[in-house]
Amino acid sequence: MIEASVEPRYREYLPPEPVAQHVVCTWVGRPRTGDVYADTVFPDGCTDIVWDGRDLVVAGPDTAPVKLSRDTKTTFVGIRFRPGAGPALLGTPAAAIVDSRVLLADLWGVDAGELAERLSARCTEPEARAALVHAVHRGLESGAPRDERMAALVEILSTPRPASLTLIAERLALSERQLHRRCLTAFGYGAKTLQRILRFQTFLAAARTHPTSGLARLAAACGFADQAHLSRECIRLGDRTPRELLGSADDVRFVQDKPSLVL
Repeated sequence: MIEASVEPRYREYLPPEPVAQHVVCTWVGRPRTGDVYADTVFPDGCTDIVWDGRDLVVAGPDTAPVKLSRDTKTTFVGIRFRPGAGPALLGTPAAAIVDSRVLLADLWGVDAGELAERLSARCTEPEARAALVHAVHRGLESGAPRDERMAALVEILSTPRPASLTLIAERLALSERQLHRRCLTAFGYGAKTLQRILRFQTFLAAARTHPTSGLARLAAACGFADQAHLSRECIRLGDRTPRELLGSADDVRFVQDKPSLVL
């Protein structure tokens, strides 16, 4: 059982330096009212380890929004890996867990059981987040190194208008077939899908940090062909219109909410 505090319903925290190269954040999700936790998780290219008060669950990379609604008074605590970084640590290709939720025990065995026992003890939210960071740090010391070419691919595809996949593959010293295979292992899907998801997330972050900017301006800055293209992608990846998406994060705090685009 985790002792909750009076905080926003969802909040992200920057990771400590030892794991920062592999981890986006730790996070906490709390029931808003009563005993129901409800939220929607949007595709972001990431893999999470989540403690739900009973089990440690691996949330694989998603290709569509996932609606959460659980009757529980438990606070959720998680750690989120950077796109492509989680599967190597977990010891499984991303293609095996894409759009899936699996028990960490099925991947980590005894180590997952020891971590669950530690989290089952009464602890505060900071202590729970620290326990997850410690477990990941230990795993990084003995696990496979991250694929630096896939890390570079994420950086390239995070720009508003990246080069063609043919040119990107050449830049990474890979054939297009090799690039696709390595994408399936690291992300669970190909580079085109990854590009769409990263562009969608860039829009969400840019819109939160530039709330007075119009949708057409945001669409152009984030690399969409036009506002109609932005709207189609928001429906496909967020199941909502752009304006509906931007009105749904009233008390959410994100570590990526910092100016990243010049509008």
